[in-house]
Amino acid sequence: MSIIYCGVEPPPSPAPVDPEGPPVLLFVGRVVHDKGCDLAIEAFAALRRRFPDARLIVAGDGDQRPALEAQAAAAGIGDAVGFLGWVRPAEI
Repeated sequence: MSIIYCGVEPPPSPAPVDPEGPPVLLFVGRVVHDKGCDLAIEAFAALRRRFPDARLIVAGDGDQRPALEAQAAAAGIGDAVGFLGWVRPAEI
């Protein structure tokens, strides 16, 4: 058995909520098949039908990025999904 700890310290307090603003979802991790970002994009496409101003931000990089960008474009949500690439943990 092995334990893999989270690489980012949680913030000291919850992030502020803006109930008036559009929802923003964040995926942080390697952009590889095993992480399930393709499922996040699929679910986000369904979410956009209910919240058309919602955005999904993908922070991470990997070999699946081109396929995921194509998946988002094919689902008609390419303009609402931002791929940042690798982001330093301190900036997350």
